[in-house]
Amino acid sequence: MFAQNNFSKSRMELFLSKNINVLKTKLGNYYIFDSLCGNLTKINKDMFFLINNFNNKINFNEEKIKKAKDFLVKNHFLIDKNYDELENLKKNFKKYLKESKSGEFVSNLRLNLSQSCNCACKYCYVSKIDALKDNCFMSWNVAKKAVNKFMEMAKKNMLKKVTIRFFGGEPLLNLFVFKKSVEYSSKLSKKYGIRINYLLNTNGTLVSEEISKFIYKNKITIVLSLDGLEKEHNRNRIFRDGGGTFNDIDENLNTFLKFKNKVVISTVVTPETNITDFKKFIDYLKSKGIKHLGTLPMQTYVKKGNSKKKAEKIVNLLIESKKYGLKKGVIVKGPWELLFVKLTHPSFSYCGGIGKEFSISPKGEIYPCCAILRKLGTIENMEKIPSNKEYEALLRRSIPFLKKCRGCEIEAICSGGCAAEAEHVYNDINSPSPDCYLRKILVKKMIVEDNPKIFLE
Repeated sequence: MFAQNNFSKSRMELFLSKNINVLKTKLGNYYIFDSLCGNLTKINKDMFFLINNFNNKINFNEEKIKKAKDFLVKNHFLIDKNYDELENLKKNFKKYLKESKSGEFVSNLRLNLSQSCNCACKYCYVSKIDALKDNCFMSWNVAKKAVNKFMEMAKKNMLKKVTIRFFGGEPLLNLFVFKKSVEYSSKLSKKYGIRINYLLNTNGTLVSEEISKFIYKNKITIVLSLDGLEKEHNRNRIFRDGGGTFNDIDENLNTFLKFKNKVVISTVVTPETNITDFKKFIDYLKSKGIKHLGTLPMQTYVKKGNSKKKAEKIVNLLIESKKYGLKKGVIVKGPWELLFVKLTHPSFSYCGGIGKEFSISPKGEIYPCCAILRKLGTIENMEKIPSNKEYEALLRRSIPFLKKCRGCEIEAICSGGCAAEAEHVYNDINSPSPDCYLRKILVKKMIVEDNPKIFLE
């Protein structure tokens, strides 16, 4: 991502990158990263001394200082005075844009089988977007055509592995198309030699032994929404008549597990989520034999003031639950960890919704994800989408083109955050996500923990 600097250049031709960030950890170590390229690196005392005294008189011939300087040059924290980091990113983005036109980045297909749901979760902005039309279900004809086009494009780009996710609303309300889509996709998987990773997002209230057997047979990972124990969960996740859904889900979870299905619990944490109760929830999952818990912070509350304390509470809960899960044998993860991944593996955008996924509506319209109202095309012209203007405009929702993010200490690590949240709150996909403060303190908190392994595994 960066051009190499010449180690032989003199001190007068080098300067500290203005994008440097240095943090001291709980264990007394120092980490450094660049807001435009990540490159999280643990540094020693000599490097720390050099960074803090670079503009003072230092004997650069001293061996340990010379080694520190060479290391910082090699890792682009000391750069040539003529080197423009932002312009370098723009040049690399042009290459990225050129590569994208074949469709090789599109590896995820999301089939929104239903815009209807039997639940009325209080914070579900997706259901508000879809307006909960009771009869708006994807037909088998639309699903088949979407799968065909997607797999043909994957074959053309020589992809070896793709993901097909079944989503809604509640996808199990459209059970016939769900089953047909899996069976048909599996045939194409064998035909093209492309491995398919199946995901089913469900509220867990519509389960039978027949469904459970089918899911196990086809090796589908279940992503089941459960927001804690009964009181916590029923605060937001309710049926349309206002009744809580916890007891139904608890019973149906047993049905899934009875047939040895892989279940990942998906939990939305809010400022009201209590860490003590959440640890009890992890204990409950452990007792069920659940090994994977995905946590997602509810972020739209930060549109107007009074957000800092709430954001800090959520960040602490995410980190503490991660550590507690490790002790209990429950892997606690979430998309929020992408921030740490990008510290060591930079990318232009924050998530797969920016160019890597095609989300298909019941009518066959294609969107970046189920929550971004930016139509890219239809299943009829799927193969042409990667080369059209709408797709390119979507890809440009990334660093280095988000002007409102310019100069932020986590500019490229965050890359504007969640585009769907930005659109939902500000009605502008090119605005930074409304959880800016949360993301900043989360990045720092993960680094200060001084245990990179737990956020990368």
